[in-house]
Amino acid sequence: MVEAFRQLGTTTKKRSLRTTALGRENQYIVQTKTKTRSITKWQIFNIVRRLVVIAAAILYIYISVMATWRMTEVLRDMTNPTQSFGVFASSLIGGYVGDGLIRDSPLVQDVLGGDTTPRDYVLFLESETKTSTQNCSDVPLFTADLYNYEFLSHGYMEIVNDTSYNITTLNDLELVVIVVDCTFSPLTKGDRSSVRVFNIMRARDDPSDICICSCRRCQLKTTKYARTASSAPLS
Repeated sequence: MVEAFRQLGTTTKKRSLRTTALGRENQYIVQTKTKTRSITKWQIFNIVRRLVVIAAAILYIYISVMATWRMTEVLRDMTNPTQSFGVFASSLIGGYVGDGLIRDSPLVQDVLGGDTTPRDYVLFLESETKTSTQNCSDVPLFTADLYNYEFLSHGYMEIVNDTSYNITTLNDLELVVIVVDCTFSPLTKGDRSSVRVFNIMRARDDPSDICICSCRRCQLKTTKYARTASSAPLS
């Protein structure tokens, strides 16, 4: 019995020593420092690229919705307060064509000398008393590659050919001279998106039958009377 108590005491003592040793080991455990993961430039590029794609997708959806809505407004003939139209002014042509017939206007009688023979040049109205066959000398942003005889006469013939099925009157007319008003606001600003000219034409079978054709963005207005020609197309 005594021997048994001795063995039990020895075992308990060993366990106590082991527990104390383990406890001391745990006190002196040194933890290794964990490395922080850094973000590379490639990862930043991918994040930015994905954000740009998301922004582009949102913008695309917005534009599509707005385009659909605007189309619906146009089809339903709804008023669109955000839509504005610019006014293009030409202040000289009205004085040159006068208030009567085109053949009696200062443009035909004074500038052309009453001669309606077709010309191979462009007539530029620079002021109330000054005209030129070269260019608009007082316009710094004058675009010579648009306002020249080759380009404008070719455009006139294209209009005649394209509209001859619906506007048969043009087939019976011949071009006398192309007139450019140098005060046309897009011309003075160097705006190439809008070109306006005034084509003086005469009937093939009657040279005294003179009319004017105002062309802007392929819109035609033809009249024999200066009053209509000088008011309607100029605004």
